[in-house]
Amino acid sequence: AAYHVKEPRSNPYIFFKEEEVTGGWDRDLAAYRKRHQR
Repeated sequence: AAYHVKEPRSNPYIFFKEEEVTGGWDRDLAAYRKRHQR
């Protein structure tokens, strides 16, 4: 789930914590989807 930040909606990093994004977008995207499966 996204948390509220003062950033544009177009910013993809809005759904990620900064620590998670630092390692690399593709890997973190996969990890995010694993944690948030629907």
